[in-house]
Amino acid sequence: MDINRYNFSQAAVKRAIKGNNPPTFMQEHNFKVKEGKLVLGLKVVIPNEERNQYLRQLLYKSVG
Repeated sequence: MDINRYNFSQAAVKRAIKGNNPPTFMQEHNFKVKEGKLVLGLKVVIPNEERNQYLRQLLYKSVG
């Protein structure tokens, strides 16, 4: 499954982490909650609203 093609809103990720009334994407695939983060396999799910900040942190961490 290519996880990069999906868009996850921050509200949907929070609902999935809480576990009450999980979104349909979590029912279709084997998502798990580890250390308060939603993961699929070894990949962490980053909500759309946090994607730019997350990528910026990775970019500047690798440069510095």
